[in-house]
Parts: sequence; structure tokens; C-alpha cells
Amino acid sequence: MIFCQEVVPNAQLTSIDSVYESSNIAAIVADTLNTTVCNNFWIGGNDFNQTGQFVWSDGKLMIYTNWAAGQPDPSNHCVSWPALATGKWKTENCGTESCFICEKYTDASTTPKAQSSYTTPVSTTMPTSTRPPTNSPQSLLNMDLVIAIDGSKSMPMDSFNQVLDFIRAMVIPSYFDSIGQENPGVRIALVVVPGTSGLLFPACVLACFSNRAGLQRALNGLNDFYDGTDGQALNGLFSLVNSSNFLSSGYRPRPGVNNHLILYITGTSTATDGDNAAALAQSIRSDNTYGIVTIAFTAEGQPAVNQTALNNIAGANCVMIANTGAYLMLSGVDFVRKRILSASTTGTYC
Repeated sequence: MIFCQEVVPNAQLTSIDSVYESSNIAAIVADTLNTTVCNNFWIGGNDFNQTGQFVWSDGKLMIYTNWAAGQPDPSNHCVSWPALATGKWKTENCGTESCFICEKYTDASTTPKAQSSYTTPVSTTMPTSTRPPTNSPQSLLNMDLVIAIDGSKSMPMDSFNQVLDFIRAMVIPSYFDSIGQENPGVRIALVVVPGTSGLLFPACVLACFSNRAGLQRALNGLNDFYDGTDGQALNGLFSLVNSSNFLSSGYRPRPGVNNHLILYITGTSTATDGDNAAALAQSIRSDNTYGIVTIAFTAEGQPAVNQTALNNIAGANCVMIANTGAYLMLSGVDFVRKRILSASTTGTYC
């Protein structure tokens, strides 16, 4: 922490309190010059006062954690973060030379708590940052959002769980405080898209959640809907979300404003329950029933996706391909957020 204060008064090694904050700080690190030489970064976690009881540099208890397998190592007491690699934390010898990340409260009246006098890590490069901005719109979101997740064999269970973490991070910003409210309000539905032989029905329709806590509880139980069979019932998805029964369960038409979104997260670009998925998607988009944003998340060893096929579903500039969980977190949240905020101000997604 001494190194941080030598550069910026009242600065300290950064804390990381959520998946969303982790992805934002990692993005800042990636954009900072001279960080390519850094394999690891010191952050503010330590257990100086009691082994195994980790706190941040400002004295806060460490609630959110992202430890690598086998960590923390009780023989080391300072937390490092390979932000540009796995993103998983580990403890290291506090005297190890490494880069470090500093933060400074923007409110000058806030004084961080005193840090232990334990030996401070040495550093060669120091990307500094304030807390990541929320980039909130002028008002709360007012939209309908259908989150459709591939639950077939093309999305392995480990990848499926990473997608759930991604969604949790996506809805953290304050403009999602309108979940379940009326005018402005966000209606969110959850659909797990099975393989060809699986049963397709919504885990939750648009009128399901009354607040963000309800959404989080539903995400915690979404593994029960995972199918894991071959194929992808994409035609079934578009038929379902465009059906009168589904639309009558919370969908609120707003003529002339394309603020109804299907966020489709998939491990494949192939629909196996018919050949008209692209035609159905294009009809939905042209009628302004929904906009469609697609993220293809392909784990190591999974077949590559066909971006042209996904473009035919979502439209140009509405498709992102992520090959690792770290990239999904680093870029996916911002990718979706920008399109949601664009719809809330301009009426278009892409």
C-alpha cells in the first residue's frame, strides 16, 4: 500500500467486491500501457492479523472471492491476481516483485482504514484506477429482457455455470434496480434451450421477478433445467418467445421503440430442430417484437461456431464470440450493456 500512497495520496491496493467489479478492473488493466510484462498483480487482500481470515487494505472483510484451485495457501499471506490470464486469485510471498493495482476513493472525505505494517510488496509497474464507473443511463431501464441459455451438450456444465456468473455480473449496475417495477421497469424471463429431444419451457416468464433478489434466486436454481443432450432447439426457442401465451405473461409493447431484447447465449451456431431458425429470428426483429443479441461461448475442445449463421439470427454487430470464461466476463458484460443502454436512449440495439 505504501507504493500506492507514494504515487497518489490516500490510494491503496485495490479491493474486488464482485464479479462485475473484477471484470471492469481487468478491462482497465488490459487498456493500461506497459502491463503486458505483468503476469500477476498485487491486490489488497491479506490475512496478516489472522491466518485464513482475509480482509482488504481498507479493513473490510473479504466477502466475494475468486480463488484458484488449492488456494489460499496458508504459508503465504498476500493476494495476487493474474488479471489477464485465468483471473483466479492466489496467495504469494509478500516480498515477491510484481505489478500492483491501486485504487483511490473519489470522495475525499473517505479515509481508508490503516493497513498492517507488514512488508509491502515490491513493484515494477503500477496501473492505477479509481472505482469503475457504472455508466448508468439517466433513468432506470424500462424494457423486456429474455435471457436464453444453451442447455444442450454444446454448452458443457462448467461453461453453463460460467454463463450464470456472467448474467449475475451483467445485472449488478444500479439501472437494473427497476427489475419487477412498473414504468420504468425491467421484465426478465429465463429460458434454458435444450437439445433436440429435450423439453422446452421457460424457467421463468417475463412477469416472474419482483426484484433483483428474485432473479438471483432463480439463477441459483437454473442448473435444474440443464439438459445436456445433443442438438439445439433454436426454432423452438423463437416460437416459444413469440407465442401468445408467452407474450401475455408480462410483455409490454411499446410501439416504435425496440426495447424488447432476446439475449441468446449459445455454444453452437447450428439449430437441429428445423431449418427456419434464421427466418423466425429475422421476422421477430423486423416486426420489432424483439431485438436479438447473441453471444457464442465455446469452451476449449468444442467445435468453432459459424459467425455468419449467428449474424443471420441476430443481425450485424449483434454477435460476440468468447472462447474463454475470462473473455466472456471482460468483454461480454460491456458488449451487452452498451446495446441495452443504446436501446434505452436510441431505440436500437445494433
